[in-house]
Amino acid sequence: PAATGEDKRRESIQKHAYPTLKALIKNAKEADWRLLGSACVAFAKVVREPSEFELLYARLDPQSETRRAVRAKAALALGCLRREQGDERFAGGELDRVRERLFETIETSSEATEVREAAAIALGLLADQPRSDGAPALGGMGVRRDAGSRIFRLIRDPETSSPVRVSLLIAATMLPARDATDSQRHILRTLAGKGLYGETKARAVERAYAAHALGSLGDVRDLSLLAELAKRTRDSSDMLRRTSAFALGRVGARLASGPGTTGHVVALRVNRQLTEILDASREDKVANAAIIAMAQVAAAEARAERPALLEAGGVVERLIAIASKRKGNRQGYGALGLGLVAHAISPETSVAALGKLRGQVVDALRKGFAEKRGAPMTRAAFAVGLGLAADGRSARELLAVVADKRAAGKLRAY
Repeated sequence: PAATGEDKRRESIQKHAYPTLKALIKNAKEADWRLLGSACVAFAKVVREPSEFELLYARLDPQSETRRAVRAKAALALGCLRREQGDERFAGGELDRVRERLFETIETSSEATEVREAAAIALGLLADQPRSDGAPALGGMGVRRDAGSRIFRLIRDPETSSPVRVSLLIAATMLPARDATDSQRHILRTLAGKGLYGETKARAVERAYAAHALGSLGDVRDLSLLAELAKRTRDSSDMLRRTSAFALGRVGARLASGPGTTGHVVALRVNRQLTEILDASREDKVANAAIIAMAQVAAAEARAERPALLEAGGVVERLIAIASKRKGNRQGYGALGLGLVAHAISPETSVAALGKLRGQVVDALRKGFAEKRGAPMTRAAFAVGLGLAADGRSARELLAVVADKRAAGKLRAY
């Protein structure tokens, strides 16, 4: 919206919504706990004065009579103090006090697991926000001052319960990759690869989320491990295999975004690894993860205006083939993969090869959406693909399905 419209919206929020939410948090009765929890989250998104954080601290206090579900929402609300715009962000000192409250909650063993999990997620949400030394993210050394180090210390602590460890691993995925240390990556590699934190055996879900975190924080040394985990059937779970395939695509796409030949070499390597995973997998969930991961890497190459992988590497051709063949729900994932690739290529691209590839992808998506004999959810995947591609020519056909009351509800929704 225009600046004046945005100013009016903010003024309206401060005049009407803010005092209402504040009054709810102060005065709502326990019988209204669902409303109270939602009010905490909404309040955190519009609060301007750090002095008002005390309202959330009061609802988080384990000594209060606030019920567990509300304390969990209050913890999560502290993560919602995150602000996108630099001029709207709170000072590092104020946010450090928020982080300290969250760590205190996580480290209070008598606190309900649900509340400690929410506090861990909130820490992740604040990962890119200022801290007191003026740095924008959570890098550096000192354990007491560095939230990243404290998160990993808790991940490795055998006294941390499994559900809380999973939430801490999710928080780790939100840490800036540039600030991750070799020791932190080693913790994730050991947890995902060997199923150990320290000398303690990890649960399957913990290993899967460690692989997920490597997708965000890993480097080129993690590509082989993630590829191996995606194919490993011994001492492994399908959750670990599919999460590792997704993670391989994420770390591959991030590294492929690097400059020149270095990024391209990584993209070629990861594409070969994902092709092997896709060809070898008999599990649809793992294969589908590999399809999306392959598309993510191809999209990174497209954004870097390097069409070679999409052409000679055959990624677009492979995705079109998958999207054209009815085989479980792989067809739908092929369509989503095509949408991701098209989304990465501007319709006005000046690179002729990319323009040609985009045309092939959009044609395949239109053809798949026009096919009415398949499963409604497969056709829905083609609809999402067309939306990702921003294909204006398909608007009329999409609207026709929306208006068709005889069509499947989920298809109309997508």
